[in-house]
Amino acid sequence: MMMAVAEFVSAQGKAEAAGDRSAPASAHESSDTPWFATRKSTFAALCLFGLQPLLVDVAHAQAALPVTPDRNASGAHPVVSVAGNGVPVVNIVAPNAAGTSHNKYTDYNVGQKGLVLNNSGQNSQTQTAGWVQGNPFMGNQSARTILNEVTSGNRSQLLGMTEVAGRAANVVIANPAGIYCNGCGFIAAPRVTLTTGVPVLDANGALSRLNVMQGAITIDGQGLDTRGASQTDLIARAMEINGQIWAQQLNATAGANQVNYTDGGATPIPGTGARPVVAIDVSALGSMYVNNAVRLVGTELGVGVNLGGTLNSLTGDIQVASNGDVTITPKGALLAANNAQVSATSITNAGTVASDGNVALIATQALTNVGTVTARTNLGGTGQSVANSGTLAGGIATDGTVNAAGSVSVIASGVLQNSGTIQGGQNALVQAANGDLSNGSIHAGKVATLAVAGDVLHTNATLDAPSLDVRVGGTLTNQHGSIASQAPLNLTVGALDNRSGVVSSQGSLNIDTANVQNAGGQLVAQQDIAVHASNIGNQGGTIGSVTGAAAVSAIVLDNSSGTISAAQASSVTASNLTNAQGHISGDWVPSWSQKQNEQAGSNSDEPA
Repeated sequence: MMMAVAEFVSAQGKAEAAGDRSAPASAHESSDTPWFATRKSTFAALCLFGLQPLLVDVAHAQAALPVTPDRNASGAHPVVSVAGNGVPVVNIVAPNAAGTSHNKYTDYNVGQKGLVLNNSGQNSQTQTAGWVQGNPFMGNQSARTILNEVTSGNRSQLLGMTEVAGRAANVVIANPAGIYCNGCGFIAAPRVTLTTGVPVLDANGALSRLNVMQGAITIDGQGLDTRGASQTDLIARAMEINGQIWAQQLNATAGANQVNYTDGGATPIPGTGARPVVAIDVSALGSMYVNNAVRLVGTELGVGVNLGGTLNSLTGDIQVASNGDVTITPKGALLAANNAQVSATSITNAGTVASDGNVALIATQALTNVGTVTARTNLGGTGQSVANSGTLAGGIATDGTVNAAGSVSVIASGVLQNSGTIQGGQNALVQAANGDLSNGSIHAGKVATLAVAGDVLHTNATLDAPSLDVRVGGTLTNQHGSIASQAPLNLTVGALDNRSGVVSSQGSLNIDTANVQNAGGQLVAQQDIAVHASNIGNQGGTIGSVTGAAAVSAIVLDNSSGTISAAQASSVTASNLTNAQGHISGDWVPSWSQKQNEQAGSNSDEPA
């Protein structure tokens, strides 16, 4: 049956291609009574072969999900027929010199049975429609790019597979009114592009760019399968992903843009109508499983990206960029086999970001993490403000193993808050204008650096590494906190409040600052310890060396009920010393201008 229909389509197509305009207008206007209307004898003959029921199927299929060529478009137009199994077959127009077959429709839809784009002048076998007779428009040529453009205001529904018959070709579906995909996919299409942009050809006839001013792409239910394509492009003003996407490489660009078809570069242009609330919205039911790279870009100012599902790159990178905010919900996950990068005005992660390469979180304003972010190699997080109550870890693989060569850096140009965990398999860098690290922890396998220009709250917090570099321009408040280093530690701070806290080193400890408050606290070193300040309050506290010497100097030193001890020499220098019920031990070398309440204290090993 298909061959008989195709032969008649072929004859009509050849007449149209040759410029024959003698056929009545009805032959170009009605999908129910096409070319049969003026060929009664042929129609009667075809009915002998059982073609009449097929016409009923054609009418029913086209009424439900029509594929209607735009008869008012200039130039040739495609011709639609139906295979014996009910699958529509589109005889696309002949390609131009650039290999582009530009087909225009008022309706372009794909039903669950699928659709065939006939790109061969010869008979060909297809998975979707079986044998398909040659496309009479093609001759011995075939298209490299099949452009399907919808010129009406009717949204396209893609519910099945689209197959290219004959030579494989890139497929572009362009519909400014929107595209809905639920169980759609593509066969024999090396590159697939779904877009709400208006296609623009260059002077040679090649697809140059897509002008996107409106329209949304929705992936629902049964999702989108383009695993047979090496590249998949979704280009629209907005996208909603409620189903799964399977692809080799995925590029999704949202916003009002002029998008270069060759390289995907996007240049913002004015849009039509109100801006969407969200550029790309991946719900908890949505997910993307991509063999290579995933790239999601939202360019429109103030319009963000929501990720509530899974983005999984099996061998490549993940890149998410937005000119608005990026929000990863608790059920959201970015899983990259290589590198992962998220850049936006503000970033909020309540889910999971994990990479076996590097992770970069780049926010021009606020970076907030209440979830888990891990990188096997290096993790970097930057923002004007940074707030972490989850986990930021560099040197942690996706399987949880520790990589001693991986590091983490968290940098805020303003305030950095950490009540969670910041961990580096090798190094950890925390840098900010001001820091509130209360109730948090910072760990490193080798070196941890805390560099803050202003004040740091480190209450009930932990900072530890084999080697520490602590530089605080203001006051470091370590009340009930712990700062521990295995190597020599130089604490460079404007002032130290270590009340009920612990600062320790397995090597030496050196503190040189204006003010030290160590009431009930511990400043201890395995080797030598030196504390120099204008004012030292060690009430009930401990300043001591386990095996080395202690050097303490201040203008005012209050050691009431406190302990200054050393295994070797103790050098205590103060203009004003209070040692009521205090204890100073070691080979003590005292030096002061005035004693207060020293009689109530004790001095061990005081020289005669």
